[in-house]
Amino acid sequence: MIMPATTLADRALLRLSGEDVRGFVQGLVTSDVAGELPVWTGLLTPQGKCLFDFIVWRDGDDLLLDCEADAADDLVKRLAMYRLRRPIGIARDPQLAVHWSKQPADGSADPRLAALGRRWLAAPGEPASGDEQPARTPARASPIAARVWPYGVLQASCPVRGSQRLRSTERRAGP
Repeated sequence: MIMPATTLADRALLRLSGEDVRGFVQGLVTSDVAGELPVWTGLLTPQGKCLFDFIVWRDGDDLLLDCEADAADDLVKRLAMYRLRRPIGIARDPQLAVHWSKQPADGSADPRLAALGRRWLAAPGEPASGDEQPARTPARASPIAARVWPYGVLQASCPVRGSQRLRSTERRAGP
């Protein structure tokens, strides 16, 4: 069965534009954004706690941050706080959406882990490459949400509770 491409409704894109945008982001995040993009990175507190995680994409001289939609406004505020007087624009980009597919011909491999499928940025509802139908938009959860748990890939705001606890620190008792 071929899984259709879909728009990730729980993701938002922030556009950073202006003078030396890569240098600005490079000084704030945990990964190298001066090299090949897309790259998965995070913004930490001075104590090293994760505030936000996102994927950085290039769009000409601008950078696009693929982040959780629920955290997008907080991320804009945080980045604006660090911007100081730099001539850098930071805003949501409603003209683009994050799309996902498991098909190897679509987009770029998820920079967190290739097994999570393929991602690309395009207008909302745009068909995946090779598809005749527009990408479907889920009403609530992302189709990759269930795929990331088995690999231990979590988003910054992803709750871990009850029977869904990560077991990476548990030791198995001997026979």
